[in-house]
Amino acid sequence: MSSRNKQQITITHSLIRMLELFLANNPGLELEVLSIPILEYETELFDIVIREQKTENVRIVINVCKTGEVMDYYSRLLVRQVIFPIDEIFVYDYQKNVWLANNYAESSVSFVLTVELASFAE
Repeated sequence: MSSRNKQQITITHSLIRMLELFLANNPGLELEVLSIPILEYETELFDIVIREQKTENVRIVINVCKTGEVMDYYSRLLVRQVIFPIDEIFVYDYQKNVWLANNYAESSVSFVLTVELASFAE
């Protein structure tokens, strides 16, 4: 995987801010966004991690990538989802504005958050 470019970093930070605002307005979900992604499994760093506040169980991971990196990121996230208890994974291809969900479907619907994640990337 290539290093992050300025556009990827900007999009990731924007998504984090939007998700933090959403969760602040929906405190009943009892979830938090790791604003500095520190969750690391076997040297894999996720762009965005949403976890339970009390248990710190990871519910959602999101990676932001360029078109040529989608399959690499997606396959790595699938492996992590099998090894670790992660409820939902998403890969956001910011160049095509396409979201991929758990079943490799083009979808940004999060059942954990009950929201369309694409609405945060607009």
